[in-house]
Amino acid sequence: MNGENEKAETAQNDSLKEADSKFTKKNIITASIILLIAIIGGIFVLRWYIFGLTHVYTEDAEVDGHIVSISTMVPGNIKAVYVHKNEIVKKGELIARINDSTYYPEMLQAKENYKLAKAKLFSAGGNVAQFIGNSYNAYYINRLSYTTASANLHKAKLSYILAKKNYLRGLALLNKQFITKEQFDTLDTQYLISRQAFISAQSALRTARRNYVESRYIKSVSYANKLTTLIPIEKAVKVAQAAYKVALANYKNTFIYSPINGVITEKMSYAGEYVTPSTPIVMENNLKRVWVTANVKETVIGNVKKGDPVTITVDSFPGKVFRGTVKFVGSVTTSKFALIPTNNPSGTFTKVTHRLPVRIEILNDKNHLLKPGMMVEVTINTAGKSGK
Repeated sequence: MNGENEKAETAQNDSLKEADSKFTKKNIITASIILLIAIIGGIFVLRWYIFGLTHVYTEDAEVDGHIVSISTMVPGNIKAVYVHKNEIVKKGELIARINDSTYYPEMLQAKENYKLAKAKLFSAGGNVAQFIGNSYNAYYINRLSYTTASANLHKAKLSYILAKKNYLRGLALLNKQFITKEQFDTLDTQYLISRQAFISAQSALRTARRNYVESRYIKSVSYANKLTTLIPIEKAVKVAQAAYKVALANYKNTFIYSPINGVITEKMSYAGEYVTPSTPIVMENNLKRVWVTANVKETVIGNVKKGDPVTITVDSFPGKVFRGTVKFVGSVTTSKFALIPTNNPSGTFTKVTHRLPVRIEILNDKNHLLKPGMMVEVTINTAGKSGK
C-alpha cells in the first residue's frame, strides 16, 4: 500500500510540474506579444511625432477657382443661348444674344439725329465757320511770320554788326597799306549789303507785327461770334453724339461674349427669359487656373511658409498624388468671415482654435482633373526649401 501511495504522489507532483511549465511558457508568449505590440506602437507614435514636427496635415481643404458669372449689360428677353453645360469655349466666343428689336432701331435713330445735328452746324454756321477758320488761319500764319521776321532781324543785325566791324578794321588797315584796295572794296560791299539787309529786316518785322496784331483782333472777334452763334449748336452736336454712343453701346451689348477661355459649368437662363444686368445667364470656369485652399490650424500655421512643398490627395482619384507648393498664407482667419461670430457676447470666454487659409499652387495637373469644389487632403512639408 505504501508503494502505491508513493507512486500516486509522484505522478501528482509530475502533473503539477508539467502544468506549471505550460503556464510559464504561456505567460512568456503573452508578455512577448504585448511587448512587441508596445514596441510597434511606440515606433508608430514616434514616427508620427517626428512626422508632425516637419509636416502639417489637414483634410479641411478644397479646390478653388474663379467661377465667372456671365450676364447681360442691358435688360431684355434672351434671343438665343449658343452654349451648353460642360462645353469648352474660347475668349471672345459668342455666348448669347439679347433681343435687339428696340436697341437696333434706337441706335439707327440716334445715328440719324447725330448726322442731322452735324448738318445743322455746318449749315447754320457756314459763313461764321469759314470766317473763323480764315481768321484763325490768318492769325497762326501771321504769328509764324512775325516770329520768323523777328528771327531774321536778329540774324541780319548780327551780320550787320560783324560786317561793320570788318569794314572799320579794313579801313584802318587800308590807311596803313596792310591790305589792297580790292580787299577793302570787298569788305565795303559786304558792309553795304548787310546794312541794307538789316534795314529790310526791320521793315519786314514792322509789317509782320502789324499783320499779327490785326489778325489777333480779328481772331478775338470771330471767337465772340462763335460764342454767340456756334457754341449752342456745337453743344447740341455733342449731346447727339453722346446719345448715339450710348445707343450704339447698348446695341453692341446685346451680343454677349465669353470673357475668358474656360468651360461652361452651369446654364442659368434660357431663350425667351427676361433678364436684367444682375441676372446670370451662364457660369464659366477656367480649369487652367485652379488652386487649393487649405484651412490650417493656427497652432501649427507658424511652421508654414511660402514655397513649402505640398502633397495633395483626393478621393476621386485614389492612388493619384498631386504636387503643389505654398503660394501664400492668409492674413486673417476664416472665422472673421463667418456669418455667426465666434465671440461670446455674454462675457464668458472659451478659447477656440481658429484656422488660416493657405493657398496652394498645383504643379502637376496638366489634364485638369481637379475641379473647383472638390475636397482634398493636403500634407505640407514645412522642412522644405522656401523662396518660390
